[in-house]
Amino acid sequence: MSVATRDLVDRAEAVGEAARAVAAAHAARGGSGPGGADPEQLVDRLLRLFEVLERLEAHEGRAREGEPSADRPGGAPLEPAEIGELGDYGLQLLGGLGAWASSLSLEQARGVLEDCALAVARWVAGRAGAVHHLEPVVNVLAARANATRDPAEVAHLSDVMGELADAAAPTIKSDLDKTQPGRPWRVLNLNRAIAATRSHDTDRMERAFEELVRNLPEDAPGFFEEGMQQMDAVGYPREVRAVMERYHRRYTQGEGLH
Repeated sequence: MSVATRDLVDRAEAVGEAARAVAAAHAARGGSGPGGADPEQLVDRLLRLFEVLERLEAHEGRAREGEPSADRPGGAPLEPAEIGELGDYGLQLLGGLGAWASSLSLEQARGVLEDCALAVARWVAGRAGAVHHLEPVVNVLAARANATRDPAEVAHLSDVMGELADAAAPTIKSDLDKTQPGRPWRVLNLNRAIAATRSHDTDRMERAFEELVRNLPEDAPGFFEEGMQQMDAVGYPREVRAVMERYHRRYTQGEGLH
């Protein structure tokens, strides 16, 4: 389910408070930190972005009522490229503030900023925009998946990971530079397959595994090899093991990757 513009606008107050807390802590510490734009600058830009989102939500509301937008002739919606640009700008601001929050040990503020970053990325994905900045949301999703043992929650997170993988920019999907094992594209696809396995949903596993083979062909055999080891170590249900065994045979012992 896509994130509505209203959902983002409703976060403005909480995100603004978190951002201002980061700026205040930065000022109290004398301005030292991880570098880049100062929190004060990022806060100002972020608040202006929320003003843009507020206007966009109002335009969308008028469009739903059949009324034309004053700023966009005929109430025309934003193009996917425009959505992507707006979302990427938001992700850069939120990622920058999140880095400051982490360096200042403001865990609550960081959590609010990270939650908003995930919502922004899903907002872009739900409007056919391209996401160019995966790292902040990949880290959030990984942390959430590691923090829960609920199969239903893990299943949901696997689906969100798939949603964002689909929305990744073509330059990310091309995965030309494979020298960094921690690159967000690789981590996202591997984590999606892990979360799908932990969900115990065999259909979800197959979808994630097929995407893993397609997106990370060099990593797939190793994933299925390690997956079989986990089947024994964790004691997964029989039907889950059967899916892992099938892919393990196919990509480590049989048909292989083509």
